[in-house]
Amino acid sequence: MDAINSLTYDLRDELVKLPGAHQIVARILASNLALLDRVYELDPDTPRAQREKSVNLNHIGDVLLLLGDTNKALQSYQQGLEIIQRLAAADPANAQAQRDLSVSDKKIGDIQQQRGDTDAALTAYQQDLEIAKRLAAADPANAAAQRDLIVSFYKLGQIEEKSSEPKTALKWYQQALPIAERLAKDTANAQAQKDLKILQETIKELQNAAGEE
Repeated sequence: MDAINSLTYDLRDELVKLPGAHQIVARILASNLALLDRVYELDPDTPRAQREKSVNLNHIGDVLLLLGDTNKALQSYQQGLEIIQRLAAADPANAQAQRDLSVSDKKIGDIQQQRGDTDAALTAYQQDLEIAKRLAAADPANAAAQRDLIVSFYKLGQIEEKSSEPKTALKWYQQALPIAERLAKDTANAQAQKDLKILQETIKELQNAAGEE
């Protein structure tokens, strides 16, 4: 498993930066899937191999998206989602499995939006939001979980904005704002400062366009 993880994370992260290496990365990750299936056959009582398979499928989707093949990328994301749905259902208290599910929903929402399927994207983002809300409520001190919730609100705001629903978009952004303000109290957190600035500017632009103060 350690060797597979090295290919999944470390080597992939380096290769994906190289021009023309995306197809090589896709082949490596596809080979990993076969290895993970074999590991799971040998030890079906552990969910680790299945989780790693879902991660590999997501990575394959990422690479296929970079290569411009949105249909195959979506298929890969959906296969990964099916696996993580089973794992999350089998262990509802597992926060990592729930977060994996949230990440998969976000990826599917992003690609559906890119493909122009607004309804499918909206459904995926709403599913992600419900998970993000639960995780953030369960661990209020977890800054990463709180930021995930900000991103979930923001993505819904973006899709509503693109769908010419600025009032609905504004409501989503405004729900994210107090969370971003709390995180930004940590002045050493550069990402939190950036998130807050983006939200404030986005809200201001929509309010100005609507004639609000």
